Amino acid sequence: MDWADIPKEAYGLAGVALGGGITLLTTLLYQRRQRKLEREKLRDERRDALSRELGTHFQAVAVDFSSLAHSMCRLTWQAGQGNMSQAMIDDYNAEIHAALPKVVGGKIMVGTLEPELGYQLDLFVDLAREVDEKIALACLAYAKDNAAGLDQLKALNLAARDLDDIICKKLGELGSGKRSLGKWMLRKWTASRARKQVNLDERAG
Repeated sequence: MDWADIPKEAYGLAGVALGGGITLLTTLLYQRRQRKLEREKLRDERRDALSRELGTHFQAVAVDFSSLAHSMCRLTWQAGQGNMSQAMIDDYNAEIHAALPKVVGGKIMVGTLEPELGYQLDLFVDLAREVDEKIALACLAYAKDNAAGLDQLKALNLAARDLDDIICKKLGELGSGKRSLGKWMLRKWTASRARKQVNLDERAG
C-alpha cells in the first residue's frame, strides 16, 4: 500500500475517529471510576451507620447493666446494715425484672450487629443471672426466716460489688475493642468466691 495514494481527507477522518475513540475510552474510564467511588462511599456510609447503631445499643446495654448491678448492691448493702423488709425485696424484684430482660435484649441486638461482641457480653449476662439467682434464693429464705435470709443477703454483698466492679471497669474496655476479657473475669469471679469462702470459714471458726 502506497501511503501517497491515501487522500488527505482520509487522514482527517482517521483523526476524527481516533479522537472520538479516545474520548469514548476516557468517558468510560471516568464513569467506571465514579461508580467505584460511589460504591466505596456507600460502603463507608453503611459502615458508619452500623457503627452508630452498634454504639447506641451498646450504650443502652451498659446503662441497663449498671442499673441492675446498682439494685443488687443497694439491697445487699441495706441487709448489711440490718435494714430489710419485704417491701424492699419487692422493689428489688420489680427493678430486676425490668432491667434483666433489657440487658438480654440489648445483648441480642449487639450480637446481631457484631457477633463477637455479643458473645463477650454473654459473660456479663451469665454473671448477672448468677448473682440474681442467689439473691432471689436469699429473698425466699428471708420470707421464711428473717434472720437467716438477712445473713444470706449480707454475704451476697461481696458478689454484688464484684459484679458492679466488673461492669464498671471492663464493660467500657469491651466496647472500646478489648475483647479478651474472659480469663480476667474468670479470675476475678474465682477470687471473689475464694474471699467469700474465707469469710464464711472465719465466721464458722
